[in-house]
Amino acid sequence: MVQSNEMDEEADSQSYYKHDHEAAPFSEWYEYNSDYSGDRYRSSDFAMLWYRKAANRGYARSQYRIALCYQEDPYEEKDIEVAALWYLWAALGGHIEAQFQLGYMFYKEDFVSEFSTFWDDRCEGKGSSNQAEFWLLKAAEQGHVKAQFYLAEIISYEADEDNGEDEEQEAMFWYMKAAQQGHVKAQIQVAYNYQYGWVVEKDSIQSVFWYRKAAHQGSADAQYSLTSLLNHLHRKYEALKKLEQSGLFKDCDAVCLEK
Repeated sequence: MVQSNEMDEEADSQSYYKHDHEAAPFSEWYEYNSDYSGDRYRSSDFAMLWYRKAANRGYARSQYRIALCYQEDPYEEKDIEVAALWYLWAALGGHIEAQFQLGYMFYKEDFVSEFSTFWDDRCEGKGSSNQAEFWLLKAAEQGHVKAQFYLAEIISYEADEDNGEDEEQEAMFWYMKAAQQGHVKAQIQVAYNYQYGWVVEKDSIQSVFWYRKAAHQGSADAQYSLTSLLNHLHRKYEALKKLEQSGLFKDCDAVCLEK
C-alpha cells in the first residue's frame, strides 16, 4: 500500500495530526488489521492508521489515499462505493487526482451511487453524465491531461446527439489541450479531425504532424493512419503532377480567359 515514494504522505499525515487529542480511537482497527508474517510486519497498516486519522480531519491527500485503497489495493476489501465517497471528500477539498478519478468513475459507470441525494446536494450537475463532466472539468481546468481527454470525449458525444457546433468546438479545444501534453489518443483524434475536416478546416500538414507525434510514442493506430495518409498524399501529388505535365491546366486557363 505504501511505497517508498509515498512515505512523505505518511509523514505529512502524522505531522498534521500529532497535536490533535480529540480523534476517535483507532487502536482496535490497528490491532485487527495487523499482520505478522514471521518477523515481517505490514507497515502499510501503520500508514493506513494515520491516513484515516488525517482524513477524518479533512486532509484531502489522505482521503485520496484511502479511496485508492478501497478501489484497488489488495490489502483492503474492495468497495467501489466507499472509494467513491472518499474520492468525493478529497475532490471537494480540491484534490485534482481525486476529482479526475471521481469524474472517470461516473463516466465509465463503474460506480452506481446509493448516495444520489448526497451527490446532488454538493454538485451542480445532476445524473452520472453531468457528474462526470462536472468533476472532469474541474481537473481539466487545472491541467490534468487524462481529464482533458475524457472531458473532450463526453462533450463530443453530446455534440453528436445534439448536433451542437459549440460543443464540437469545445471538444476540439480539450482534445488539443490533451494532445499538446502528449496524450496519444488525443493526438490521434486531433490528427483525424484535421484529416477529415471535423470542426476544423482540412489540413493535411497538421494531420501528418499529429499522427507523427502519436506514432513516435509507439501507437500502432497512428502509425497505420500516418502511412495511409502519406500514401494518399503521394498518389494525389503524382496525379496532379501528371495533369500538369499533360498541359490540361493550360487548356483550362485558356478557356477561363476566353470567358
